[in-house]
Amino acid sequence: MIPGPTEVSEEVREEIGKPVSPHYGSDWVGIYKETIGLLRTIFRTSGDMFVLVGSSSAAMEASVMSAIEPGDKILVELSGNFGLRFKEIAEAQGGKVVPLNVELGNAVDPDEVRSVLEQDRKIKAMTLVHNETSTGVTNPVKELGDIAKEHGLLYLVDAVSSLGGIELRTDEWNIDFCITGSQKCLETPPGLAMMSVSDNAWKAMERRKEPIRGWYLNLQNLRRYMIMWADWHPHGPETMATSLFKGLRVALGKILEEGLENRWERHKRAGMAMRSAVRAMGLEPFANDQIASNTLTSVRIPQGVKGTDLLKVMEDEHGMLIAGGVGPTAGKIFRIGHMGATASANYILPAVSSLEISLKKLGYPLELGCGVQAAQRILGKSQV
Repeated sequence: MIPGPTEVSEEVREEIGKPVSPHYGSDWVGIYKETIGLLRTIFRTSGDMFVLVGSSSAAMEASVMSAIEPGDKILVELSGNFGLRFKEIAEAQGGKVVPLNVELGNAVDPDEVRSVLEQDRKIKAMTLVHNETSTGVTNPVKELGDIAKEHGLLYLVDAVSSLGGIELRTDEWNIDFCITGSQKCLETPPGLAMMSVSDNAWKAMERRKEPIRGWYLNLQNLRRYMIMWADWHPHGPETMATSLFKGLRVALGKILEEGLENRWERHKRAGMAMRSAVRAMGLEPFANDQIASNTLTSVRIPQGVKGTDLLKVMEDEHGMLIAGGVGPTAGKIFRIGHMGATASANYILPAVSSLEISLKKLGYPLELGCGVQAAQRILGKSQV
């Protein structure tokens, strides 16, 4: 029940465990094309799609490398740990970061973004972490996409912990670089980063004064190889992690079998159930309901309880992994993931029960069963 990696289905594990496939040839081309089609459907895009061997940070870096040149201004929101990562990547590329500071636990304010952009017309691009797992906040990706389009900016979105669990429409919401990873709502082991790239992004790359410096994460280079080797090595010049890729194909098929809209609703119910359970226990969610994530719930640690003790009791006595805070929230909050398979009653109810028992053991006063009952009232209204 951590913010990823999440549980992986038996079907996906079986597919990954099959004999290793080569990363070239006619059979591989068919597997690759089918998987890219599934990804485009889930991303809600007709743009170019890339699958990189690496973590989601590789796709973040590839997008920043493509979007800005040394000296370019880029607006980076700092609503949490992964906004800070965008900042570090942009600075490493020689970008001039215009920081948008956001109080932890709050969402990015579109009016503040618009104000900054109206004051500084030299900003070329902006980043957004759609679902900030360090705080449990979901940012207004659609509204900010409209603003980016109004101002002619390239829009880079980290959808690592949202894609496949929270509504996201890449093309319709003007996202130029949409980034995710295999290990969260897509229910595949870590190791693959995926990103879509818009026509607008390619045009911006063509207008660069300086070439993209890099080879492996150079999207123009990857695209060149993908076109040149389309009939036998279509993913680009690198060796693909074929077993992971085939597992991803199975996972994507299961997602679309469930239906994206159904899946968004299931995760929404899961988030509501977890927050309801937390409040029934007398605990305080770190983010208010209007901006709270549907794939992760962050909770303030109650007075008298030590966060590390809570995590240890949960793991040692209940076999249940939850996460603590990171950076400035360390020791102040704990975090419970509910993404993919774990956004279901089969996972949420045992997690809530274990949390109740663990808190009571650590001296926190509560009535056992109150959180479970609150969660059941929400989950009972759906097919979760």
